[in-house]
Amino acid sequence: MSDDRAEDALKRVPSGVELTALDPTFRADPHPVLARLRQREPVHYDEQIKRWVLTRAHDIDRVLHSGAAVGSTILFEEGAGLVPVDVLRETDGRVVGATLTAPQPLTIGRTIPAAEVSRDHRLDVARCVGLEPTAVRTSTHDPVTASIGLPFVIAEVAPDMIGAAQPDATAVADAARRFPFETGRFSIHLYARTGGERGEAEFHARMFSPLGGTVEDPATGSANSALVALLASLDPAATALLTVNILQGVEMGPDKH
Repeated sequence: MSDDRAEDALKRVPSGVELTALDPTFRADPHPVLARLRQREPVHYDEQIKRWVLTRAHDIDRVLHSGAAVGSTILFEEGAGLVPVDVLRETDGRVVGATLTAPQPLTIGRTIPAAEVSRDHRLDVARCVGLEPTAVRTSTHDPVTASIGLPFVIAEVAPDMIGAAQPDATAVADAARRFPFETGRFSIHLYARTGGERGEAEFHARMFSPLGGTVEDPATGSANSALVALLASLDPAATALLTVNILQGVEMGPDKH
């Protein structure tokens, strides 16, 4: 791109595909694009994708609490990209909930050993969360990195052991050196199957990211979305609809989950 074209691109308001993960520049790093939009048109209605894009926190807060009909979908700026949020309202305009769409399609990365001995120490998922290797279940899938925008190591553990998990920062740092992530965090999302009717699944989940400053997170939408997408990808049916109830944050106290 010539200098003149690059300068023109920086001056105009980004729109359409440029505001989605389909654009390679946005996918590589969405924040400069969104910063340019925030500077030039912080409340932006995009004719191509037919959505409002709000890039300032106070505008988003005002929309969610005003009851005004600004549109059925707004976009949140997150580390993974723009997250479409369909706001659910009562007939009187009160916000009662929302549905979110993953900002990027599922990507599955490398498998992480559930238990592997290497020289004098083990670099494994079980050690990272303070469990015995037998607690990690591999009948459905091995511990694996999965992402819909942010990568997580997703591992299934026995239902009676998930409550005993405790992150070991030293082990996590060792694993991060051996299996480096672009984020540098080596975030681990554990889940256990705790019940569910036919066609549904109920999971108990915990997410640890000590290298990212979050010893444990009470609710991790990006990790749980990646988990459900991973399980859907493993379903033998050509198309699958999963209704999943996930309980997270129980170990952190009654006000967290």
